[in-house]
Amino acid sequence: MRQGPGFLVFLLAPTWTALLSLLLVVVVASAGSGVARAAAAPDSGSAATSSSGSAGLPRFCGTFLQLDAGNSAWSREEWEQEFASMQRLGMNLLIVQWAATPSRAYYPSAILPSAFPPASVAIPPLNTRSDPDESFSPLDTTMELAEKYGFSVYLGPYMNDAWWKQYMREEFIEQELEMTEKVASELARLYGHSPAFAGWYLPYEINATPLFTGAGRRRAAELLRRAVNIFDRLTPGRPVAISPFFDRWLPVGMFESWWKEVLRDSGVDYVFLQDGVGTGRKITPELAGRYFEAMRRATAAAGVKLWSDLEIFVEGAWTPAPWERIAAQLRAEAPYVEGFVIFEYNHYMSPVRGGAAAELYAAYAAYLGLAPWAPGGSTSPGGVQGGGV
Repeated sequence: MRQGPGFLVFLLAPTWTALLSLLLVVVVASAGSGVARAAAAPDSGSAATSSSGSAGLPRFCGTFLQLDAGNSAWSREEWEQEFASMQRLGMNLLIVQWAATPSRAYYPSAILPSAFPPASVAIPPLNTRSDPDESFSPLDTTMELAEKYGFSVYLGPYMNDAWWKQYMREEFIEQELEMTEKVASELARLYGHSPAFAGWYLPYEINATPLFTGAGRRRAAELLRRAVNIFDRLTPGRPVAISPFFDRWLPVGMFESWWKEVLRDSGVDYVFLQDGVGTGRKITPELAGRYFEAMRRATAAAGVKLWSDLEIFVEGAWTPAPWERIAAQLRAEAPYVEGFVIFEYNHYMSPVRGGAAAELYAAYAAYLGLAPWAPGGSTSPGGVQGGGV
């Protein structure tokens, strides 16, 4: 889905023939059994309504991270500032949207094109290295600094953009699950030991509308079960998260019943539901709240935790959203979720980038009662208000 500036938006037009053989809008970027999987899972608690500066305010607990050619060229100092600025806001959860695509791996891979030589052994934890400033790849740097700044990281293994056109083809799903297992195997070997590694994120985003048939529902449920089984074999007990989305074409009640069936026995632990307000699907904060209310019932029935994946961008312009709109999203969704992550801090809210992103950072900091961020300030961890995860 959301893939940042310069990527395509795919639209499959709806035809109301049978029941709903409908629309898939794909926006730019991305538990099932009720069994507690790992101590590293997000601690929902009062995450949706606690704050880093003002009691009772809904706040952001973390963010997705979309690795790309731009931020892959960042220096270690820039990433230090990035993590320090997030930690200052009380964030401590990071979801890496993907570690690899068909054209590039952001870690030292032996099976995909990578600018980094394959590692023959697991990369040592940050605190065991003779040179703590040493960095091997963008994902290495991410994991190192997540350890340093106390972040829990969910790793998304592999994303193929062909998903948006071929998600109904069984041969394609088989191919993608095979690649997911191969990439996840490399990631587990390289980073599975890290104290920052919390669990897995499945990058394939699901919209119930074009799959609102018996066959579509079964296919979605099977995809989730098989992906969860892959992750369980590699790292038993680690939680698995997904980030589905919705549109205005599927009524709320049908949306709820579809997800209730799909999540049942899926093995998924966390749903980070995209609120869609940043997209071109004309979803208001109030409408998003109604879908969150329905998803809350669906996830509760399946024993799954529901969080918001709150969009802080404006599709088309690919700019940060106005703070007033984001505040409305927080208010509308907070009654139904156990926490908030955003899409996506690095591209739309990072003070390291300056400009409108830095302005949004300042607005959110003011909301929390914090002073403005001072670029180049201390990058020592600690001494900040912690998050609720």
